Amino acid sequence: MKILFLAWTTALFSLTGQAYAAPTSAEPLAILDKARSDMTLAQLDDWGDLSQLQATLLDGDGKIYGKYLINDPARRVDAGYFAVKQNKFSMTFPFSELATVLQGSVTLTNSATGERKTYHPGDSWIIRKGTPIVWETHSAEFVKYYFKVE
Repeated sequence: MKILFLAWTTALFSLTGQAYAAPTSAEPLAILDKARSDMTLAQLDDWGDLSQLQATLLDGDGKIYGKYLINDPARRVDAGYFAVKQNKFSMTFPFSELATVLQGSVTLTNSATGERKTYHPGDSWIIRKGTPIVWETHSAEFVKYYFKVE
């Protein structure tokens, strides 16, 4: 799992043209070796609504939920859990993201190309910054585990 995370991190930074520099603090690094597949929306914090992501709500509930595992604004990197209730929204990604579905299912449509794919628990994607996407969740709750770089 550690090797997979490092490979994903390297790939995501290369997509954004940034080089990764390890933290210089004396704090020991913690390694999260497994995403909690049992994470539910009720266990997450209220993060407001989709306007936080510059997204346009097309249908459903626009509230978003999450929990940070990494939040480093200086490096413009964060990771953790993100959740929504059943909805449909559009957004142009303001960051590059690697994500894995933990609960529910979602169909992502690239508005520029028409490419469309449905993701279920265990499925992952990488989306580049600037990609226009329409999200459509198909379950009462959708939870993903993500890593993003602005």
